[in-house]
Amino acid sequence: MLAEIHEQSAETNGKLLRVVDQIASIFLG
Repeated sequence: MLAEIHEQSAETNGKLLRVVDQIASIFLG
C-alpha cells in the first residue's frame, strides 16, 4: 500500500515538474 502511494506521489511530482518546466520556458522565452 505504501508503494502505491509513493508511486502516485512520484507521478504527481512528475506532472508538477512538467507544468513548472512549461511555465519557466514561457517566462524565459
